[in-house]
Amino acid sequence: MSVVRRSLITIVFFVIVFCKSVLAVPLNNKIMNCDRDELYVGDTDKKVVFLTFDDGPGHSSSKKILSILQQKDVKASFFIVGENIKNDTVEVVEGLYQSGMDIYPHCYDHHYDTLYKSEDSYFEDLNKYMNNTKGLIYRNKRAFVRLPGGSLNTYCSPHILNNIKNRLEKSNIDYIDWNVSIGDAVGSNISKEQLIDNIKNQGDIYRVTVVLMHDADYKSSTIDALPEIIDFYKGKGYSFKLLSEMTTKEYEYLKKVRVINKK
Repeated sequence: MSVVRRSLITIVFFVIVFCKSVLAVPLNNKIMNCDRDELYVGDTDKKVVFLTFDDGPGHSSSKKILSILQQKDVKASFFIVGENIKNDTVEVVEGLYQSGMDIYPHCYDHHYDTLYKSEDSYFEDLNKYMNNTKGLIYRNKRAFVRLPGGSLNTYCSPHILNNIKNRLEKSNIDYIDWNVSIGDAVGSNISKEQLIDNIKNQGDIYRVTVVLMHDADYKSSTIDALPEIIDFYKGKGYSFKLLSEMTTKEYEYLKKVRVINKK
């Protein structure tokens, strides 16, 4: 038997015995410590999607997003930046809340070098957010925050980031990431078609889905793509929920796939 043939047989044997099916990995996230059957949807599993928007409020983008959500009769959760709440956007934030949307902290000052300088600087920023947003947080039954850059970001040293996450958990505050991203974080000129393709390619991997989008005036393609993104999930049989409506079962699922309190 030739060396080449023996090598091919060895490779085939290895693949059959040791390898499992490879899952498509959503943008900006990794699947770990979960079984294939727990990710995918069975005949009796209820599919749920949580639409989330970071970085608002925008002067015009928040109103446009809200209008689309109302037209499509779905809800979403917004992680807002405190310094973006100015005289001309306070009404926008109130409008989101009065329309039944969830509002949670993203940060007060979205500058990584100061925000993540130390554990204390992060919590000083969070407290500043809470003191300057007139109670527009934690009216919900669950306390969520979204760390700028995500909970495994490289803007913060691993030691400081780990201390921040441990302190949040001790304070009964959950930090939440996403398991699907439309891909609008990489630039302001991403086409509507590309964002929609991102969702079509990897948007329905999970039976409980948290979608990351951004609320900013310069993210016009996000707004343009939103109606079709909503239609995609409706066509796939997903129910739209607020994060505050998350059940215990959904919460535990998202912890298992490392969307909530990721270490």
